[in-house]
Amino acid sequence: MQLPEEVMLTFTEAEKLFAEGDIDGAINRIDASLPSLEGDILEADALNNKGYYLLHQAKWQEAIHSFEKAFMIDPSFHAVLNHLAWAALMIGNWEGAEALMNLFETKQADYQALHLRNQALIHTMEGNKFEAIELLQSAKEEDPYMAYVDLLLQVNGELQGEEIVYPASDLQFKHLNSILNSSDHLK
Repeated sequence: MQLPEEVMLTFTEAEKLFAEGDIDGAINRIDASLPSLEGDILEADALNNKGYYLLHQAKWQEAIHSFEKAFMIDPSFHAVLNHLAWAALMIGNWEGAEALMNLFETKQADYQALHLRNQALIHTMEGNKFEAIELLQSAKEEDPYMAYVDLLLQVNGELQGEEIVYPASDLQFKHLNSILNSSDHLK
């Protein structure tokens, strides 16, 4: 599907702001575009992007709201289920995350890297390192740039001696790190 030029420009500007660490700016750019997208299927894309940015600010409930709204607009947008599952994992809702991942599996969506990473986090927290590493390696094969795969591989003993750095503005990284550091299964 070809995006209209003004929508593409909005998404590109928001991604640029996000990449520069201006997460608030990226969210504001998406928010400014939402009124013009209302009722359009592209509104789901915009809300998914907003939710993704909110995840990086550790604003879990706001992110969940954006993802849920995106999924209500476009129930065929299966990637949203994985973003919702990740947010559920971040707030400790393991059962909800698992239900969302199971729903994703029944949809047989094309993009699996997020799903694999989410499952790997559950295996990591349960102390199942072998299963987690297998899932993380598969996620990395599909998307070598998948966020936090490197951290999870390191926690599971697969990466040694590498310093993993994310922007200081990425509160989600800090939160995930604190979850992993406080887990009894990982000590």
